[in-house]
Amino acid sequence: MPKFRCIVIPGIRYLTLFPTLSKVTAALAFGLLFTSPLTRPALADEPAHFTFTSWTTRDGLSSSYLLSLAQDRDGYLWVGTQAGLVRFDGQRFSTWPRAGAFPSPNPLINAILPARDGSLWVVAGTHVIRERDGQLTVFAPGNGVPQATRILIESHDGTIWAGGTGGLARFRGDTWQMVEITDAAGAVVNALHEDDQRHLWVSTAGRIYRQEGERFVRMPAVVEGAVRFVEREGTMLVASATSRLNVLGLEGAARSTSLVSLPLTDGNAPYAWGRASWRDQALPALLDSRGNLWLGTNGAGLLRIDVSQGRVISRYTERDGLSGDLVRALLEDRDGNIWVATHSGLTRVTRSSIRSVAVRSESTAEDISTLEADSSGGVWVEAPGALVHVADGTRTVFTEGAGAQFDRITAMHTDLHNVLWVATGDGRVVRHVGGRFEAVALPRDFGEAPVSAIASHPDGRVWMYNGRQLLAMHPEGGGTDVSRQPQAITGPIRFLFADSRGRLWMAADNARIGLLEGGAFRMFTSAHGVPAGTPYGIHEDRTGRIWIAGDGGLSTLQDERFVTLTMANGLPRNRLFFVTGDDHGRIWLGTSSGLVRVEREELKESLADPHHQMRLQLFDVSDGLRGTPVVRGYPTAARNRDGIWFVTSTGVALIDPANVRDAFPPPVPRIEQVLVDGQSFTVSPDSRLPRDVASLQIEYAALNLTAPTKVRFRHRLDGVDAGWVDDGDTRRTVYAHLPSGTYRFNVAATGGDGRWTGDAAVWTFVIPPQWYTTNLFYGASAAVLILGIWGSYQLRVRQINRRFTDVLRERARVAREIHDTLLQNLVGMALQLDTVARTEDTSGLRDEVSRIRLQVQESIAEAQQSIRDLRSPRTELRDLVTRLRDSAGPMLEQAGIDFDLNITGTPRPLETHVEQQLLRIGTEAVVNAMRHAEASHVRMELAYERSNVRLKVTDDGHGFNPDAVTRDDGGHWGLSIMRERAEQVGGRFSVASQPQHGTIIEVVAPGGTPA
Repeated sequence: MPKFRCIVIPGIRYLTLFPTLSKVTAALAFGLLFTSPLTRPALADEPAHFTFTSWTTRDGLSSSYLLSLAQDRDGYLWVGTQAGLVRFDGQRFSTWPRAGAFPSPNPLINAILPARDGSLWVVAGTHVIRERDGQLTVFAPGNGVPQATRILIESHDGTIWAGGTGGLARFRGDTWQMVEITDAAGAVVNALHEDDQRHLWVSTAGRIYRQEGERFVRMPAVVEGAVRFVEREGTMLVASATSRLNVLGLEGAARSTSLVSLPLTDGNAPYAWGRASWRDQALPALLDSRGNLWLGTNGAGLLRIDVSQGRVISRYTERDGLSGDLVRALLEDRDGNIWVATHSGLTRVTRSSIRSVAVRSESTAEDISTLEADSSGGVWVEAPGALVHVADGTRTVFTEGAGAQFDRITAMHTDLHNVLWVATGDGRVVRHVGGRFEAVALPRDFGEAPVSAIASHPDGRVWMYNGRQLLAMHPEGGGTDVSRQPQAITGPIRFLFADSRGRLWMAADNARIGLLEGGAFRMFTSAHGVPAGTPYGIHEDRTGRIWIAGDGGLSTLQDERFVTLTMANGLPRNRLFFVTGDDHGRIWLGTSSGLVRVEREELKESLADPHHQMRLQLFDVSDGLRGTPVVRGYPTAARNRDGIWFVTSTGVALIDPANVRDAFPPPVPRIEQVLVDGQSFTVSPDSRLPRDVASLQIEYAALNLTAPTKVRFRHRLDGVDAGWVDDGDTRRTVYAHLPSGTYRFNVAATGGDGRWTGDAAVWTFVIPPQWYTTNLFYGASAAVLILGIWGSYQLRVRQINRRFTDVLRERARVAREIHDTLLQNLVGMALQLDTVARTEDTSGLRDEVSRIRLQVQESIAEAQQSIRDLRSPRTELRDLVTRLRDSAGPMLEQAGIDFDLNITGTPRPLETHVEQQLLRIGTEAVVNAMRHAEASHVRMELAYERSNVRLKVTDDGHGFNPDAVTRDDGGHWGLSIMRERAEQVGGRFSVASQPQHGTIIEVVAPGGTPA
């Protein structure tokens, strides 16, 4: 592996194509080509700072070995890998295509071309594939397609050109055809480019051709190996794979006038870009919109070249955040980001608004507590064990000053005269004047406690606070003034601040803010709107308004009361670590989400309207911020002529408010995918979903390749959501069991500055009604219901008529019984008694009366039998519980057997025959316990369950073996009868017994209420 170094191009060499030109002439020619106003790089001399963000297979790439890059008209980034094609929206990688498949699984994607008609061309392995409207068309090698295509471009007229092994081909209409190059037929085409004059440039090994009409003219240039064309304002840069950057000057109608070669050397030997085996592999080259030339290398990383000065400005490798040092493709997107495809992943190179400043070492991961800027453009930083001054790229480290050890600094402040005041933990105070530190003599009555806060008064006095007292000192000999801490400030003062009106502000940790003005002291507490929590910073804006940042948000005094702006007003967090401003009156805030800039107008609107959502700009990792703002002391932010310096979790950062990238317009949201019950659903206008959708998942995105982490979403489903639903950075929403109807789904996006897309992405869909929710079903159901009611009514009428008929029939039977028995007997006896009453012979009267008495007894017996055949009125009035107690209780009591009757559940009327059979079974069980078991205790349980009635009779008698009992053993007919009675009512009968262990008889019968 060769060793690579960053180099500077010291001079220019001329090509022997023009032997009459001297070196001076070649240099002058080169200068003329690149020093005109049209071709000078806009920012060639500007120091540039870049942020590198990389992705690998861990982030969703199908392979980390990348081969090609492209951006389509919608803004998506397409990445060709060794394992297929993926699409990137800035946040997620999606394997492509979603429908269909390439001819071979996981092919090498050597080239990608998004065409202007919306189709996508891909070189997958040896095949050329077109994807249009979701349909794939595969073109195999041969039949007009090169044997091994490596390059695809689209010319101004929509023609697709392909180059590779076997020559040059073009696609017109629906067919491919080979294009012959006069003296390079069948040669390997390694570069294609269409210039601004609509001429096609072709490069083969060592030769360059330009299209003239239907033929190709060889240009007077000789290059070694594969090349890349880079056009720049009428000049063609040709990047060679063999360590050379060739500059081809064009004149008039793009005719060759000269060729100047720039060997990339370090003074002696050519700069080694790669091995000889890469001679035929063109190295990627890109001229960005700022005039910088980017060159990828085969193992040496990424070069940024200032072409106008002929020098390499920077070289970036894996140590700078590049995903790999072997670069395969370069692309500049619409936002100006440089995308680098390497053998180890994908990298985005973004111009940084924020840069990290090394304090004690080149590493920026430093534990910094506090800082203070001076007016000379430098900054004083408290680092562990030292005080460091950083200015103009140089660092000066102080470990002590005037006897004060800088191992624990308790307060630091730069006054109005650019003098630094430093207080240390041993109670000393020193100041830096004239390049050296000098001790500050404090009055004796001030005490020896360490100074924890310092501030400058407009009249030149310096205020100090040591935890108990305030000291006002005149540095130029005006004396000192010591006063006690105001009694209302009960907690330690976190910071002092003297505003332009001479007022002294002091803030404590217990939601108390003090104001000393003209010798009078005022205290503001939570009763005056001071938010709870710790204050961390204070700032006076250009209008004289005081802003205080802390745990509760951003507060300001308005009409003698503090008003606080929070997340409810659009801030990303309530906890703010510092507040400062810039020359335009904008407020800058440090939060755990990043650095926030708020315009003055937004602040005014929020103070006038508490419900106003501020538009603001967030600066985070995508802007070069490493780590997040933190607070370890005071102050943690300061401003000077270079910009705003602030403490982060990794060290110190600097942002120049006058040179930051403005917020991009709100990203346009789009619906990416719809899943219906987990299955992908094709989205179209007025989509018709299946019936009975249990789960509807809608996925959406908003393209932002520069700062995807800032994108926020909100959605609304008309008819379901009462208003907009804030999704944060979530890119999907789910609805469950939506009823049938027509729906309109809306999704909007913001780039993090509070501006939402004016036109939200809208999708209208219909969920058809279920068959049981249609009008036809409702009509049929109504008809069935009416028929059911009518049928039930007719059935009920028939039941009533049948019962009435039964009652009449029974009454007639009873009448007949009475008439045929009792009435007839009574009539007969009445006649006999009448005869006896008329006779005068009394000799046989006794016999006659005896005979009548016998007839009366027979009539009584017949009446009793008739009554027994009828239902007893007393039985009708008694429930099952009473009948069981009246039946079993007296028998057992007369026999001297203990009896318990236990009822569970709520007693309810049962069918007549069910009650009769349960009564008979219970009575039979009790009789068996008396006759056969010789029991001393009988327990009866009657349980009214949900749909059954359970009767259980338990005795402690001799017991028996139920399996040995048969129907013919003569002594146990009762068991069979009880079982038959249970079966007659549809119940279940069981008996459990063992010799000398008693008997359990149980029956479960239907417990429905009598009809």
